[in-house]
Amino acid sequence: MSTATVKTERAAALEMVADLKAIGRNVRIERRRLGYSLEEMAEKIGCSWQMLGHVERATYKPSWELYWTLVKFCRGGKMPLA
Repeated sequence: MSTATVKTERAAALEMVADLKAIGRNVRIERRRLGYSLEEMAEKIGCSWQMLGHVERATYKPSWELYWTLVKFCRGGKMPLA
């Protein structure tokens, strides 16, 4: 693998981490704005509170299904995710 390829892959990975952090931060902001606890919001969107906590802290990459559910939930409050 060339050095350029490694640098490109590293840059893509760092960009993904930054996106996950932005998504998690915006999900937390919207959840708090709506007055939900982790448990309450997790119940409303159909995941565990632990999973939602991981998404908010960007320690877990959500599935597309969970991501889309979060998009719809946050867009209901007019909050963009990223």
